[in-house]
Amino acid sequence: MNFTPYVDYLRYELTAAADGYGHEARELADRLAGPLESAARFALLGAVSAAMGEVNRRLAPGSVAIRLRGLDPEFEVTPPPWSPLTEPVVLAPPVHQACLDDVFRVVTGGPDPTDDPPAPA
Repeated sequence: MNFTPYVDYLRYELTAAADGYGHEARELADRLAGPLESAARFALLGAVSAAMGEVNRRLAPGSVAIRLRGLDPEFEVTPPPWSPLTEPVVLAPPVHQACLDDVFRVVTGGPDPTDDPPAPA
């Protein structure tokens, strides 16, 4: 994950805010931007690390690890093990065909196409 665009945006906003206060404020913002870059990267890394802790709690027994390579973190994802004996997750209760037929009639305003056609008169 590349933090540079986020740090650059913070630098831009800092100097833009200082512009309204004159040349001296702009120079001060420029001088502060350098030291703030490392603090911003550290803060972003802390936020991402906290988020990964939350992900890990929900993903268990899988996990997500953060590795710092240079200035930017990389993610290492270990998915939870899959077993063919594991019960599938049911996202919705089963729906009875009679309920589906009623919904079809309400939505289309007509008979269910699976019903037998009416007898000729």
